Amino acid sequence: MKKRFCLTSVLLLAVGAVSTLAGCEESGSGEGSTNRTYTYTVRFFDDAPTPVQVGYAYVAEGESVNFVRKMNDADAYDYKTHSGIAVPFGNRCVFDHWAGVYEDSTPVDVTSIQGDCDLYANFVYAHLTYSVVFKNGSDVIDSDNDGAIEWGTFAALPQTAPTKSLWGYDTPFEGYGFESGATEGWNGGLTAKFLHGEGAPDSATKYDEGAAVVSAPTAGSFYEDTSTYDFYGFSGSWKLLGNFEDTLRPQVTYAALFGETLKDMLVTFYDGDPDSGGNVIGSHTFSYSTSITFSADKKSVSGEDSNGAFNLDLTSFLTEKVNYWTGTYSNAADVPERFRGQTVDRADPKAAAPCVLYPVFF
Repeated sequence: MKKRFCLTSVLLLAVGAVSTLAGCEESGSGEGSTNRTYTYTVRFFDDAPTPVQVGYAYVAEGESVNFVRKMNDADAYDYKTHSGIAVPFGNRCVFDHWAGVYEDSTPVDVTSIQGDCDLYANFVYAHLTYSVVFKNGSDVIDSDNDGAIEWGTFAALPQTAPTKSLWGYDTPFEGYGFESGATEGWNGGLTAKFLHGEGAPDSATKYDEGAAVVSAPTAGSFYEDTSTYDFYGFSGSWKLLGNFEDTLRPQVTYAALFGETLKDMLVTFYDGDPDSGGNVIGSHTFSYSTSITFSADKKSVSGEDSNGAFNLDLTSFLTEKVNYWTGTYSNAADVPERFRGQTVDRADPKAAAPCVLYPVFF
């Protein structure tokens, strides 16, 4: 490759011979200087349609250039694209390198500067990624996701279905919903797609359950520094999950959803205190927390719970006049402490746990 040298004028003065550099050479005194003589000027430009100079550097022949000096104290290059070119969906522009050519069209090797040159910012497309967190209540569920899932690809569901324990209820796992408040879950793959337009997606637009969607303010606006994007999820209907900037990786949080079906609680009726020889005179399984309402003479029980209507007539076993019913909840280990072995409220007896009830007579 042909070398490029700066022109040097040598002036011989009558009082003595003094050589002076003209053009590119000057004594270094700024950033990175060690009081040596710099040889070449490197100018840095952005990628705007009409490139704007954003910095400069003085570099000795054969040395590398890898920094940008601020044009003034107020401004520094932001390393963001200013091309105004629409970025394909699912991507963002990322600064990659500086590139340029010398006057003879030879590409500049930034590791060995050989002359004055201009360098221009070059950008590449990088896929937008999202991270996924699966939660069961406040607990994070482990999953196979690496936290850098590209838009348009699937996030792997946790391999083990979560569980929920809630006294008085059967709680089958029903899938995952958006943490922001989904009421219906799904068990299929989770997808992420892009959607252009302003505001929420059209209600007529339907994606698979669990689809996550970004709505860009205007077509091709991903290059703008100030752009932010609404982030929607589909679970029966569109839900706004949040807002993020194009420089951030959005996080989608999926919450485990569970059904809640009332359990049955066995209530056993005695004709007296079972600890004093009372005998079983009847039993019934009530839905959890059902109030046990006695008739006026307190010798029968009737009502309706989640299992339907019920009627338990104990009259034939009770010849004396009943004052009230009392009893205790089960002492079983799985019964919550708030009920375990506790006395049933005689003013409002409830099937809050398996229990025994017996009458107290006048």
